[in-house]
Amino acid sequence: MLRLFVIAVPLLVAVGVLLAESKLRLEGSDRQRFAKFLGGAIAVGLLCSGITCWQQTKMADQVEQARQAAAAGGATATWQSEQSKLYEQKISSLQAQVTDLQSQLAKRPENPQTTAVDAAVKQQSAALPKIYWTQADEAGGGTAVRFKIYGPVNIPAFIAVCDRPCKATHGEIGSGSAGTQVVGTTAKMAGYIFSKPRPIQAGTEGFVIIEPGTSKVEEFRILGDSEIPPALR
Repeated sequence: MLRLFVIAVPLLVAVGVLLAESKLRLEGSDRQRFAKFLGGAIAVGLLCSGITCWQQTKMADQVEQARQAAAAGGATATWQSEQSKLYEQKISSLQAQVTDLQSQLAKRPENPQTTAVDAAVKQQSAALPKIYWTQADEAGGGTAVRFKIYGPVNIPAFIAVCDRPCKATHGEIGSGSAGTQVVGTTAKMAGYIFSKPRPIQAGTEGFVIIEPGTSKVEEFRILGDSEIPPALR
């Protein structure tokens, strides 16, 4: 559109000059026509100069805009390229971390908590805590030894020393507890080892039933590690 305008305006100006010249030839003296023609030529020259200057300014603006757009596009492309590289590096780093974690998990046992607990309860506590106990007759002909532990115990194993031959029939240290009786080194000793729960915490209370009910418990204590049969640890 601009090119057509640039071509059309000078043509129109030239046509106007020719028309003006033909008219000037019909009117006035030679000197007057020459003065008018000279004035018209100057006006036309100034007009063409103005048009040319405007065209050059317009074209320069367009070229500058195109250059700025190209520069902006190049900067944007460079920034996008740098950001893409940063994202790729971050993704690679995260993938490496995930791979490392997966390899670490693969090396761990399936149930590390259970393994740690099992390892802990295979050996009795280094220092056995104090125990408080009382004896009372139980309905059905047995004697109930009720106790309270004042410290944690890895293997809840107990022994009662009676004044006559006795045995431990069953016991309890909370809901869902289970255990088995152990024959002592003499007929006057009755042991009981809980298989669960293990370990037990400080403040745990429970009881063990001793038979016969006529027997008197003279001592009730926690078994040490060397006194517990290996198969029951």
